[in-house]
Amino acid sequence: KVDAKGVTMVLGGGVTPPDQTGTQQPDGVSGSSGDLTNFAPLGSSNVLFIGDIQQEGTITSTQKLVTNVSTQPGAYTLKVSFVYDDGKGNQLVDDQVITLLVYSLPQVEIGFYRDPGEFMVGMPNTLPIQVTNLGKKTNVLGNMKVTVDNADLTNDVSLVGALDPGGYYTLDTEITPMQEGNLDVIVTINYTDDFNQPRFVTSTINIDVLPAPEFTDGLEGQDGSGMSPLPP
Repeated sequence: KVDAKGVTMVLGGGVTPPDQTGTQQPDGVSGSSGDLTNFAPLGSSNVLFIGDIQQEGTITSTQKLVTNVSTQPGAYTLKVSFVYDDGKGNQLVDDQVITLLVYSLPQVEIGFYRDPGEFMVGMPNTLPIQVTNLGKKTNVLGNMKVTVDNADLTNDVSLVGALDPGGYYTLDTEITPMQEGNLDVIVTINYTDDFNQPRFVTSTINIDVLPAPEFTDGLEGQDGSGMSPLPP
């Protein structure tokens, strides 16, 4: 075992072992022939100089990648070549392959489709909730569930189904707040991703609940029956 001198990492591979004439050095490695069809480095070259790595040593390197817009969801391999000197003047190439998963996540917006008006403690009202598909493809969504602490809810779960691009789905949930102040309306939508794994989209809508209305004295009739007596 020997130290690796002048290690260079090339994303996409495409590096061939040079001849041993000493005409090509690690700092002159070209990565122009690498396969970057689905992934490309963001903000930097696909050739990254790491430096010397001692025996049994470990170096962490970070590289941001962007996925091509034409890449479909699935599992893709990315070749990575490491070019280094073995300390004896021999330049070597070590190829590695890593697997990257590409997901297509729903792009949805959750909010109120109209002004719900005022919310008061003990008074029923409606939460006019709407989910809109902002993406460029049809998304199949599962149940949409509404939860609010310190409030009674009815009609708080509904199946969304398939949403075309620009399409929307509404749910009118009846709410009776039991506490004044700011309350969080949490909307959760479940779905299955491209690898058949369960996922969730969660959004929080804040509402302001006013105190319960107070009824002033003197609204009842003089006889206590709720109606004023007729004049004689």
